Amino acid sequence: MSTRKAALFVLSFLLLVALAQAGPAFSLKLYGGAGYWLTGGDFKPLFASTADRWREVGYTGTFDLDWKPIAIEGGVQAVLMFNPRLGMAFGIGYLSKSINQDSMLNDGSGATVEQISSYKVQSLPVSLDLLYYFVASEPVRINLSVGATYFSSLVKVEEHSLYKDPNYLGKLNWKWDLLRTFESDRKSVLGFQAGLGAEIKLFGPASLCFDLLYRLASFDDIQGTLRESDNVTWTGGHESGSATVDQTQMWYSTADVWGNTWHYLDIQKGEPTTVDEARPFKISMGGPVLRVGIKIGV
Repeated sequence: MSTRKAALFVLSFLLLVALAQAGPAFSLKLYGGAGYWLTGGDFKPLFASTADRWREVGYTGTFDLDWKPIAIEGGVQAVLMFNPRLGMAFGIGYLSKSINQDSMLNDGSGATVEQISSYKVQSLPVSLDLLYYFVASEPVRINLSVGATYFSSLVKVEEHSLYKDPNYLGKLNWKWDLLRTFESDRKSVLGFQAGLGAEIKLFGPASLCFDLLYRLASFDDIQGTLRESDNVTWTGGHESGSATVDQTQMWYSTADVWGNTWHYLDIQKGEPTTVDEARPFKISMGGPVLRVGIKIGV
């Protein structure tokens, strides 16, 4: 987390503490949890299509291309109760989704390809929820919530490919090491959520909290900076190069090949032209979220 983001998080936390001390109707709620991203937007169909494409062209080996839906999050909320049943909650938090893949491919000729890929989505959510407690008496209180969240997100992609061929175009022990990294500009999006929560009285002002939410939030038009570096070696030779390209964009493209529709992630400047269709890559944070926390009244 950058210094600027850390400072914003600390200042927001201090604001929540100050609000919580304003009167007996306030309480602080600290929580951690996990979200289940149903598809991640275009991620899940992209990974499935990539595995199908490699099998179709004759690659064998280990294809670690399963969609991994779990995202980790945590945060703090200041809860203001207008009366025993009706209240509102203002929160700030941190959300992180990482997918790491390592696939080893063999084309049957002695050449191999190792693909190591990392996809990360990091977000700072600021939320506002309305709460209605339809069970308002202790020791167990149950509420319904509905609200909106402002997400400020970054996307990072790293693709590392290592190609090996014992005799590529007459070059013995030929190896090509290619690294591509992409970091997006900060992207803002407004999402919505609704859920069911329960609070179990522990002792004094403290309660154990459980919240099950369903979130709707997605974004596209993901632009940023792409950096590429490659290193080619063979017995008796060596070549290398690097490049940095600003204002690149993540694209989701499709092409019909051999009666199949294959899907691609392209990161480049300008819309891809060598495919049948292309559109901005979409990332969805939508799906169920489970949170567990401690609420302390002031």
